[in-house]
Amino acid sequence: MKRPLSVAGFTMLGTLVLLCCFGSYALSLALGCALALLFVVSLFFVRSFRSATAVPVILAFALLSCVLFCRADSAYRSTSSLAGRYTHVKAVVNSSPKFNKDYERYYCSAKIVLIDGKKYQGNIRISFSEAKDEMDSSALRPGNILTFDGFLYQVGGKNSDISDYFKTDQIFIGVYAVKNLHITEAPVKPLTYYCENIRKTISMGLLRDYGMKCGSVMISLVTGDKSYLSDTVYDQFKRAGAAHLMAVSGLHLSVLLIFLTFLLRKKGKRLNTPTYLFFCLFVVFMMFLSQFSGSVTRAGIMMLFMLTGERFGESADSLNSLGFSCMVILLVNPFSAMDVGFLLSVLSTYGILVMAVPVNAAAAERLGADRKDKWYIPFLTDGIYSLSISLAVYMYTLPVIAVTFGEISKVGWLTNLILLPVSAFLVIIAAISAVLSAFGLLPGFVAALFRLFVEFAVKVTEILGGENSVIHVRSQGQVAFFCLLPLLLFCAYEFIGKKIWRKFRLSQKMEEIA
Repeated sequence: MKRPLSVAGFTMLGTLVLLCCFGSYALSLALGCALALLFVVSLFFVRSFRSATAVPVILAFALLSCVLFCRADSAYRSTSSLAGRYTHVKAVVNSSPKFNKDYERYYCSAKIVLIDGKKYQGNIRISFSEAKDEMDSSALRPGNILTFDGFLYQVGGKNSDISDYFKTDQIFIGVYAVKNLHITEAPVKPLTYYCENIRKTISMGLLRDYGMKCGSVMISLVTGDKSYLSDTVYDQFKRAGAAHLMAVSGLHLSVLLIFLTFLLRKKGKRLNTPTYLFFCLFVVFMMFLSQFSGSVTRAGIMMLFMLTGERFGESADSLNSLGFSCMVILLVNPFSAMDVGFLLSVLSTYGILVMAVPVNAAAAERLGADRKDKWYIPFLTDGIYSLSISLAVYMYTLPVIAVTFGEISKVGWLTNLILLPVSAFLVIIAAISAVLSAFGLLPGFVAALFRLFVEFAVKVTEILGGENSVIHVRSQGQVAFFCLLPLLLFCAYEFIGKKIWRKFRLSQKMEEIA
């Protein structure tokens, strides 16, 4: 088996997505028992399955996924069953309170320590109703220990989509009407405390130098924090199919790593140990800055795989790295299979690897990318690569977008084609601006120049992201169509496109022989 990690990772992801969407505790137990039986049969009694290797691996990791889901779902049910009680809670703050405009309350997440003197797993969402000035002056910082009395409620209520959203952050229950609040300072500050301080320093610096409109876009490009974006700007990015630019992901990490490589690494030289360690620390720092979101963690693990392989003179297999990153994230939190950002990140990366990269390789071979007699060949191959990436990302993320948002951008592929070259530059200038603004060293003329590129991206999404730029997915038939479309395209490429390409290469060789 060429790619065991990709088989294992994608098996876990597929199984957990199905269990999270359609499964229950009893169903996962029944499925686990059936998979265990099939695994034993395939391993010991069916030689053809055993020699294939893939079948036992798929069954083993599907079984592991069922065990992980049962364990996580059991913890969720145990904690969420406390809803409707007035209790005494002890918890450790995970994040500082943020104001919710819809409910006019402050909310923060905290790790559950005790509820009525008993230990429970998961996080709790705490609701406060204090005035803004009081909340700003409070000591609700990450790592601080809270004890209070409050009324527990089921987060999301009867809305399963909202409940699933909170599960991805392991928030299993909520509490409001907080009384008798006592705050104990943490003896040792956790990493999240310093992470929030860095994020806040970067955000305040960018807002000061760029203003609210452009500064909020810069903040989302660097930290992934979309709380400063206005609803209007975010909606036009979403309608134009460019919302993924507002979430730190593999695109951002790749661009920044390439930029650092250009600055620090000599061309043609092997990656030395100090540079390798610096790059690894940078990747971990970006994961830390994004608070280990699913998409950035996925990209970070793949980057570490790639850097380690390059350091020791071996090329890391991208699909294996993608599968391994899925395994790590799902082992830590099985409910990450419902994280929309994580799913979009995995599917877009998979689409690029199985569709865009082979198409680009075929186009380069067909056109002769190394030919120097025709100046336009490199530009043509780069254009084909950009178009294939845009279409691959657009097609492979259709199922998640259709199911989650209920609408699909008609112009997403065009927006990405226009903004793909610009987005790389935007990420670099946002990172440079973040560092300089944090120390108050960003010159005014540089900020004015950089602002032009941000305004260009916003203007493109404003023009393309109109009200008529989306298809509303209402019926189950439409959802099924958009879910099956990437699979049909992949099958068409595998069974038709490759056959045509093989015939073309054979005819080329025959001409060379003749």
